[in-house]
Amino acid sequence: MREFAFILVVVLILLAITAVRYRKQISGVIGFVRMIRDAADPSRGPKAINQPAAPATAKELVHCAACGTWVPSDRAIRFDAKTYYCSKECVKTAMAN
Repeated sequence: MREFAFILVVVLILLAITAVRYRKQISGVIGFVRMIRDAADPSRGPKAINQPAAPATAKELVHCAACGTWVPSDRAIRFDAKTYYCSKECVKTAMAN
């Protein structure tokens, strides 16, 4: 019985070393099997964990009048109805000219 336990421990150690060595290939095979299984059963549908999160709100980009950088409108400094700046430095640069 001790020989059987020793052989079992040796085999388990070899399997663990093999699994660590080929973990990327094993995860690729598992992903491939999941993809095939999901394609064969359309009622399962895609998992929510694999779907990218949608942005909460789409923000409008505006063009900085001084340096030309595009920035979200909520972060831009608005000078008048049509003039936006990306930072205080750009406002100072524009006022100096």
